[in-house]
Order: sequence, then C-alpha cells, then structure tokens
Amino acid sequence: VAVVVGTLFGMFLNGQAMILEEGDEIPGGPHIFNEAAWRLSFGAADSSYVLFVVSLCGTLIASLMPIYQGILKVEDCVIAFFNGVKFMLSSCFVLMSAWGIKKVCDGMGTGDWISGLMGNVDARIVPLVTFILAAVCALATGTSWGTMGILLPVTVPIAYRLSERAEGGRFGLSPLGVKLIFLTASAVLDGAIFGDHCSPISDTTVLSSVATRCNLIDHVKTQLPYACFGAMLALCLGYIAVPFGMPEYGLTFIGYVVATVAFWFLVGKPLPDHLVTGGKDYGRGQAFKQLKDGEDHTVTTTAETTETTATTTMAYCGSVTPSTITPPSTTVPVLVTPSTTVQDV
Repeated sequence: VAVVVGTLFGMFLNGQAMILEEGDEIPGGPHIFNEAAWRLSFGAADSSYVLFVVSLCGTLIASLMPIYQGILKVEDCVIAFFNGVKFMLSSCFVLMSAWGIKKVCDGMGTGDWISGLMGNVDARIVPLVTFILAAVCALATGTSWGTMGILLPVTVPIAYRLSERAEGGRFGLSPLGVKLIFLTASAVLDGAIFGDHCSPISDTTVLSSVATRCNLIDHVKTQLPYACFGAMLALCLGYIAVPFGMPEYGLTFIGYVVATVAFWFLVGKPLPDHLVTGGKDYGRGQAFKQLKDGEDHTVTTTAETTETTATTTMAYCGSVTPSTITPPSTTVPVLVTPSTTVQDV
C-alpha cells in the first residue's frame, strides 16, 4: 500500500515540480482535485527517480514494522535486506543481457527489416500480416514499446495507401478503408503485447519469473497456452473475419462464448478428493461450509500403510502393543468433523 500510494503522489508532486521548474503553468491550479494537474504531472514526472525513492521508503517501512512489533531484530532485517538484494542480482544481470540484445537488434535494424517485408499486398490482409509481424518483432526484441514505435509509423500509412478511396468519406476513405486503418493500428498494439508477453528476454517476463522464484523457461511455457489461445481468437475473429465483411458485434459475442467454453472445459479440473464428502460431490464452497458447520460425514478410506507405520501409529495411540500389530487391509470408516485429529482417528 505504501509503495502504490507513494508512487501516485510522488509522480504527482514530482511532475508539478518539473512543470514549475520549466516555467509552465497548470490549467486550473496544481491541486489534487484537478484532473489536468494529474495528467500533466504524470507526463512530466521523472518516473525512475520517483520509483527509486518510493522503493527505498517501502523497504524502510517493511523493516521498521517487524522491529516495532518485536517480531524481528535490527540485524535480522539487515540480513533479510541483503539477502533480497543478492536474490535480485540475477534478475539485474538477465535484464542487462536483454537490454544488450535489444540494442544489438536496434543497431542491426531488425525491426525495420521485419516491417519492410510488407510489400504491396491486399489491403484486407494488412491487419493480419501486421499482427504477425508485431508479434515476431516483439518476441525477438523483448519490447512492446519499441515494436509499437517501429511498426506504427510504417504499417498505418501502408494500410492507408492500400485502402479504397471514397469522396466525402472519413479520411477520404471508404467505410472498409477506415475500418482497416483502425484494425491495423490495433494489430500493432495487440501483436506487440502478445510477443512481449511470450518473449523470454522481456523485462516483465524476467521479473515475474524471478519474483516468483520460477525458472524463466518454465514461466514462459506456462504463459504460452493462454496467450496463444487469445491470439488465435483475435486472429480468426478479428483480423481475418472483420476485414472480409463479418459483423463486429456478432464476432465479439462469439469470442466471449468460445473463450468461456474453452476455459470451462480445458482449464477446469475436477474437485480434489478431500472435497468429495459422504459419497456426494459437493462444490468447493459447499464442502467447506459442511465442515465448518460441524456436520458429520462418513468418509471411507483404504489404509495402505506398511507394518512399520502401523506399528508406530498404534503404539503411539496406546491401544495395542507393537508385537501384536499387522498391517490394516480393510476400509476404515472415519468421522470427519472440524475437530478431528490423528489421535481421534
């Protein structure tokens, strides 16, 4: 909370200072209830400086709270701080390598070369080709902003040049031509975000994997199914169907239905066994409610333990001596209540 709130107000105050330092004025005055003040302040603020200061303040607050509560000592907080710094060093090196690759790609003109592959093609497939090029460019460079900056000045004029002209129409184009302009611009944004999301050298992907202590490639693999499914929906129902005359609203509805059904049947999984009570499959919330209310449910379980485990457990409970124990092989009815313990069983 401190970091989020501090970032908002830090950007606001820093942006105002930058505006006043340049001798400009804020329409309506620099107060927090002025929408223009927030907009202009965020645009003029030094975000790197603000985030650095706010992160230090957040670290200080996170260290002082456990010290004040008596949970940790000062030396414990210092050790935890340096352990966190050491943990983040790997992400810093990966980010430096990713930025180095990006600089090399920029110097070689990779993005310009990819965008230059678009020749004189049918205007109706320009959004489709644009989406694919944006995705490939962002995947290779690891940056969505750079991809947008490279492709938007190239693809939108191409779509405009290839679109049908119409006297008196918007931008001097036919309705289909206007639609292609917006679709092409959208394809750049969508493809860039998709490629950046799936790129292993993207800073967001690297930081997410490091923050969750997940292997980078494994993290990318877990993202790919969801991202590719959304990309296929966008391609089929947006950048292919719409330019060839399909209605946008109907395709939007179809997309929602397909996405919901696919998520339900492909991602949804059966309930775990511990939520199946009394031979009846309750929903997740219903099963917890049954146990919370203290209702009794008889669950039949098969004890598959070794002789050593059985000996230890029964001897601990004090019911029999170790020499008289044999491994159980029958089903045992267990009464499940919120207060059931191992000794009760």
